Amino acid sequence: IGWLQILVVIALSELWRYENVISKYDQGVKPGDLGWNPTAPAGGNRPKWFGPTFTAKYEPEEWNLMKLREMKHARLAMLGFGFMVCQNAASGRGPSLFPSFSTPEYASQVGDFVPKGL
Repeated sequence: IGWLQILVVIALSELWRYENVISKYDQGVKPGDLGWNPTAPAGGNRPKWFGPTFTAKYEPEEWNLMKLREMKHARLAMLGFGFMVCQNAASGRGPSLFPSFSTPEYASQVGDFVPKGL
């Protein structure tokens, strides 16, 4: 039932985002602007957010720097995820915080099927 709750929350948030942001691009709403910070210098029309808001007051230069940082970090995260997928495809192991220096299964001895000590 936990997975169902997660899926329902994701579906409802995406539905809200489609209704209030994506469908209003032609009215001047910027992509990615969910209206969480009503005092941000985002420009254009702002969607109405139903939850708590942030009140950080950014200058336009600082706002543009924050957007640039967000794009750089997102690209770095996508690159890291790509390397995780490649590691999984090459070795069959999942990502881990601690490196595993064990010999992969394909590099071990082949044909040693008789149990030792018989």
